[in-house]
Amino acid sequence: MKKLFTLFCSTFSLFTSAQPFKKADIVIRHVNVVPMNKETVLTDQVVCIDNGKISYIGKDKGKDINTQGQVVDASGQYLMPGLAEMHCHLPKEDEVSRFFDLNLAAGVTVLRSMRGKDWHLKYKGDRPYQPKLYLGAPVLPWDTIITSDYANSLVSGYKKSGFDHLKLLAINDSNSFKEIMKAAKKYEMPVCGHMLWNVNYETVLNSGYNSLEHLAWQLEAYDSSKYHYNRYIALAEKNNAYHCPTFDYYQVVSRQIPEEQLLQRAGMQYIPDSVKQKWIDGFAADVKKRGTDAIEKTRKEQAIAIEKKRKMVKEMSDRGMGLLIGADPELFAVPGFGVVEEMKAFKDAGLSNYKVLEAATVAAAKYLHAEKEWGTVEKGKCANCILLAKNPLENITAVSEVKGVFLDKNYYSDQELKARLN
Repeated sequence: MKKLFTLFCSTFSLFTSAQPFKKADIVIRHVNVVPMNKETVLTDQVVCIDNGKISYIGKDKGKDINTQGQVVDASGQYLMPGLAEMHCHLPKEDEVSRFFDLNLAAGVTVLRSMRGKDWHLKYKGDRPYQPKLYLGAPVLPWDTIITSDYANSLVSGYKKSGFDHLKLLAINDSNSFKEIMKAAKKYEMPVCGHMLWNVNYETVLNSGYNSLEHLAWQLEAYDSSKYHYNRYIALAEKNNAYHCPTFDYYQVVSRQIPEEQLLQRAGMQYIPDSVKQKWIDGFAADVKKRGTDAIEKTRKEQAIAIEKKRKMVKEMSDRGMGLLIGADPELFAVPGFGVVEEMKAFKDAGLSNYKVLEAATVAAAKYLHAEKEWGTVEKGKCANCILLAKNPLENITAVSEVKGVFLDKNYYSDQELKARLN
């Protein structure tokens, strides 16, 4: 009887373990998983996706699998969470579709839009060939005195419309800031944005302002005194404020990288020659207007500033503070592909490959309170993942060679994504 019971259990185990494959919509075979819940690689795995969620992860036994779903042979490839671009600006509406395609081709499956328009709301929700969107509301009028009634009307209206957060570029005065933050807390609307020259950093950090863009304010504190800088860091850490440095934006606009090198970056083949020429002409016009000496002075000053920012970001990382990857693409920038350049800049700041990847995945999900949905490759999480040709834990530039994208219930091969762009 004991032998019969053992045989039954063994047979039942085989039967139940086969069910995830049979029911799955997509089965990924022989893939190496970079789960990002810890620094490791799970080799030769089979991953099942059912109704847009990961339903199974286990060792691939190399046998035929009985499934009605799509089978993706990912032999030798690496599956990791999709990348999050945490500081982007949606383009004109007639360019949005291509903007999404470029991001997906670069492995970006999450976008945080930082300057909203009402028409952006039509793109809320899951749609084919579209990264998951977190939409910023229209930028608040910085030159207006904001009363309590106005703040409540403004914030509640944006919340009801479906916007996800507020971004501040500037504010009229400290009282207007306090009214906005009170209304934001009341309606559970996150607030993020630029440094505010007329509101001190203690007030901002203690208010619930949850991410600070570009590190300009932090640089001022760094340069003013060790006391102010340490005070700033301590308050930011205490209040769980995230930082989005946008390194690459400053590297490009301050001429840290030669034009010919910028034009060879990944994704530039998808940018029209007319747009590239416009960038080149813009740089030339700036030189003509300001002169080569002024340009060189700015370049040297910014090189020093960028190095200070690198030290700040390394310290923040070492202290376990939240860091976000945001390219803020503008000149000589390709949507989506700029995220890879920003990740390289984080690496230049001294972060390990795992820490850089963490900023582009896990940290973004935690910041957006979506860590139960995406950010890691685990059973039960959304299938918000990308396939890479090489191991990103060994070389961060591996994220630039995307072989496929899994998003919601869909799988997009690199050939399909490139075909859409061409």
